[in-house]
Order: sequence, then C-alpha cells, then structure tokens
Amino acid sequence: MIYSGRAGWDAVMFPVAEVDVFAETEPGRLDRVSGSKAIVNADSRRILSVVSDRYRVLDNQSALELARKCCIKAFPTTAPAHWEVAEVEAPRTGSYCRIDLRHSGTVLQEDWAFGRGKTDLYEPFLRVTNSYNRARSFSIRLGVMRCSCENGELYYHDSLRIAMAHDASRIDEMIERKVTEVKFRKAMGELRRQRRKLLGVEIPFDRFRPIVLSVLGIQKPNGLPEDRERDWQRLMEIIDHVGDRYRESVGANGYGLFNTLTDLASHPPHAKGEPTGNDARSSSRSYGELGRKGYTFIRRERHVLQARTGTWLRWFADRSGSRQFLAGYLSNPHYPTSADLRLQHRRGF
Repeated sequence: MIYSGRAGWDAVMFPVAEVDVFAETEPGRLDRVSGSKAIVNADSRRILSVVSDRYRVLDNQSALELARKCCIKAFPTTAPAHWEVAEVEAPRTGSYCRIDLRHSGTVLQEDWAFGRGKTDLYEPFLRVTNSYNRARSFSIRLGVMRCSCENGELYYHDSLRIAMAHDASRIDEMIERKVTEVKFRKAMGELRRQRRKLLGVEIPFDRFRPIVLSVLGIQKPNGLPEDRERDWQRLMEIIDHVGDRYRESVGANGYGLFNTLTDLASHPPHAKGEPTGNDARSSSRSYGELGRKGYTFIRRERHVLQARTGTWLRWFADRSGSRQFLAGYLSNPHYPTSADLRLQHRRGF
C-alpha cells in the first residue's frame, strides 16, 4: 500500500508497546515464554511480531527524527521543519514502513537542482526504512529525485547510506560521523556525469524491453496457460508504451531508457483492487486492465526495483563508453553480477 503526505504519516505513526509472551502449557495454565516479547500496535492491539527480549524497538516517530537529523547534516542551511513527508509505503499490518522526505522550499532547488529545463530538474530526498518484525534493518538513504515529474526518477549513492540494528544512540553517532555535505556534493557530481553519458549513448528502441526485463528482474514463467500468456503480452505492451513515451520525449538513448526504468520501478502496474492511498500516481494506471493484470509478473517490492535501477545506472554509465561492451550488452542484456560490481568498485566507482 502506498500513501502520500499526511495520510501516510497518520497510517504509520501509531504507538507501540512491548509485552510478555505466554504459552498455554496445559489446559488453563499460562507460562511466560522466556527470552521473548511481542511488539504490539497499542491502538489496534495487533501483534506486529514476536522477537527476542534483547531486541531494541525503534518506533517510527524516532526513526523520522533521526532521518530529519540526517537531512540537516547533509544540508546544514536547512531546517528540520522544512523536510516534509512526501510519501509512505507500508503494509496494512504496519509491520514495516518506508518514509520519503523532501524539502518544502525552493532554496535547495536553487543550490542543488540541475537539468536541461523546468521538467528535468533534480532535488535531494531521503528515504528511511524501519520495521517492527526484524525483516528489514533500520536504514537511511540519501539521494536525488526528479522534480515535478510523474515517473519518480530516483538515484541512490552507496556512500550516502546508513543501515544498522535498532539502536538510536549508535545511529545518531553514525549520522554524525558518516553524513556530510561533501559526500552529497560528490554524489551529485557523479549523477551529472552519468546523465551526460547516458544522453550520448544510442540505444535502439527494440532493446528497451529486454533491458527493462533484466534490470527489474521480470521473468516469464514456463508453461503459462493461454489466459496467462495474454496477461504476459499485456505487460509487454505496458513496457513498450512507457518506453515509447520516453523515446519520443528524450530520445532512443541511455537517458530515455533510464527514464523508462525509473517510471516502471517507481510505479509498477497495480494489482486489481490494490489500494493506492491518497493521490497515488502511476503512469501505468491509465492502462486499466493491462496494468492490473501485468502487475502479477512483477514480484519485487517497489523499493527493490528502484534500488536495482540505481545499481544498474552506475554500472552501465561506467562501462557504456566501451563500444565492445555496448555491442555485447545490447545483444545480451543482463543485470550486473556480483563480479561486475566488485570490478567496478576496484576501479574506484
């Protein structure tokens, strides 16, 4: 479920309580389960998880305060109140959430935004992830996103990420030590260079679709029955339609491909009947049944799709200057392997 603005805030800012866990060891007798506790939504009394009694709980309000502190460290001239909740992603249970913060004023856009025109500007944002069920570690990721744009183009940089266990004091210490304005300026400079590279790399439009499938990890299942085969073809139509829009507006190049990837990663076609919160947007919602059916073949979370797109961008922009690499890649697109990324890291990227 994806919310936006105040609706998302209200949905995930519930109080939590830590309570003992008991087991019925014999009829009518309850004994406390040693070493365990339950994390409970104090409003609904829903059990969110059962964890070790050594597990430290970090509530979403505290996580948001740490995220705002991170924003101020990266952008010292801004105020915490100016970093507003733009979007929240969370399941109905509230067992985890991701909160996106964006700056509400224009100062950052003047200092940091870049691009070719009003519709091609980028601005900083921050995403904080928190959970009550141990499935996801607490993390803060700084990045940039496209301003005034429906495709939700995001860019992360690995040096601007904090991930660790729920320990507010240690997280606070990590922010003080790791987050700096210098790091963010370096990441912005890298994105500018990558964007210029992508604009100069020709990508035939018939290669957009296979690259999208490899980057987003979408695979066609074997032995599909006839009705599901039609659903798969509908999803291919969606991908081609989104790609064609960016081919016309940006060009048949790496940048048009990157826009296609970020559009589909940030707004994958919705499942039939899936609630999307207030003002949720998706370029593929207008496809009606095509979007609703196609969604079932996209099995990764939106956050993972966005992260994969960012990883691909850094790797592809680095390698795309080689004609030999580009020719081989276009004939056989693939998501970068661990070996590919290790080689890139050794080269200083």
